[in-house]
Amino acid sequence: MSAGVVLDSSAVLALFLVEDGHERVAEVWSNGVVTSVNLCEIVSRFARIGVPAHEASQKLGVADVQVVDVTRADGELAGSFGPQTRQFGLSLSGRICLSVASRLGMKVLTADRMWGELDLGVEVELIR
Repeated sequence: MSAGVVLDSSAVLALFLVEDGHERVAEVWSNGVVTSVNLCEIVSRFARIGVPAHEASQKLGVADVQVVDVTRADGELAGSFGPQTRQFGLSLSGRICLSVASRLGMKVLTADRMWGELDLGVEVELIR
């Protein structure tokens, strides 16, 4: 896969909800990928604010983001991150995002500041 960035749910939501840091996400959007698990989290967040799932998927589809499926190896690596990330409260989707980035050799873009404290062999860029 070509050089790019894995976009955490928080980064994608920052872009679409025009939150702090959305400009940085827009800069890398065309080279960004989102995991299928993070897509689920993004659609769920849109649903909580009243945007139907098909409209949320449409918004992402129109933006032409690439969605990357999660592999067994990604799941195993994400699971192994549990003990190292527990103190930071990382969600399953966050650990999946990091494991996919590791597999693809990409950095992760996130709005979650606590990720800056992680030492998992994956480069993390904070958008705010």
